[in-house]
Amino acid sequence: MSDSVSVLPHEIIVQILLRLPPKSLLEFMCVSKSWHQLISSPNFVNTHLKLTVNHTHRVIFSGRNRNFKSCSVPPVFYNEQLVELFDVDSPVDIPFISAWIVGSANGLICLCYQDDKKFLWNPTISKSRELPKLEATGYFDCRRGFGYDELHDDYKVVFVHFYYVGGNNTSLRTVVNIYSLRNDSWRTLHDQLQDTFLINSLGKFVNGKLYWNSTIGTGNGGRNLCITSLDLADETWGTLELPNCGKVGPNYMMGVVGSDLSLICDCHLDSTTSDLWIMKHCGVNVSWTKLFTINCARYAWLYMPCPPTTTFSIQFPQQNNGELFLFLRSAIMIYDCSTRQLKRTVAVEGYNATEIYVESLVNPLTISG
Repeated sequence: MSDSVSVLPHEIIVQILLRLPPKSLLEFMCVSKSWHQLISSPNFVNTHLKLTVNHTHRVIFSGRNRNFKSCSVPPVFYNEQLVELFDVDSPVDIPFISAWIVGSANGLICLCYQDDKKFLWNPTISKSRELPKLEATGYFDCRRGFGYDELHDDYKVVFVHFYYVGGNNTSLRTVVNIYSLRNDSWRTLHDQLQDTFLINSLGKFVNGKLYWNSTIGTGNGGRNLCITSLDLADETWGTLELPNCGKVGPNYMMGVVGSDLSLICDCHLDSTTSDLWIMKHCGVNVSWTKLFTINCARYAWLYMPCPPTTTFSIQFPQQNNGELFLFLRSAIMIYDCSTRQLKRTVAVEGYNATEIYVESLVNPLTISG
């Protein structure tokens, strides 16, 4: 085997390795120093990610006692058997400390623990980096987000702290803290959001931006619903109007369909249908398009006790069989697009289906300025 490989041109070897799964590449890094240098090089890692990003999705479940399990998406959900889960080593080996997943990007997962520890973690290669401690006091609420800044090849964690300033005219103020993995440091920005309150606790990362459902003051004491975004490249804030889907009340959720920002709107409390909208870009302009209507959505809302604070994700399986997977906080639902009915629900007792991630070789310990 070694003799056969040795006669192959280097370019052919690289192309073969680029098409292998990360787990196999981790083993091949032990073959030789040259292979270790090749497979761990930034160019190889980034090229491998681009070639395999659409084929290696997994869903990770977080347990009550900081333990994690994962499974492949989508094969395990095609049959009625029990979901086959695999244990995933946590970056913190301390029992009974709750953890939640802020988000994922390119195989990295942002974790926050109850004792204020924060990590960027790649469960595929079992590598993690603990973030510097963030000093924040006096706030009454916090919003979080995590995503990838492609322009600067950087991964950023965002914490938005809300507090009130008293006096004759009490006003809502914010402190925005942005962590850069490349710089391994936090940067603090004051009063970035003027009279804007972010609703969902975790921002949705889509195409270089983080999105939150939000309310913004109208100037006459009222507040309007909208969507607030943060561009991770230039760290500027923006707003988007909600789609014209009737009288939008509290029953709507923001999520992602594939690589598009989306909304599920249920305009009436007794409604048995919900509309799924996706946001499309046309140059600098954006527009909302209704993808389809979900029938019997009232059953789905059982898993969404407090929209719009809850978010969702939808994945289309590689096999074009007219189904999609709806990922919610505590369940995974299979939706049949042909009949427009929820086909089956998969829930794992004691765990939450919290995040979809891709298997990658991205190492948070080797990304620095």
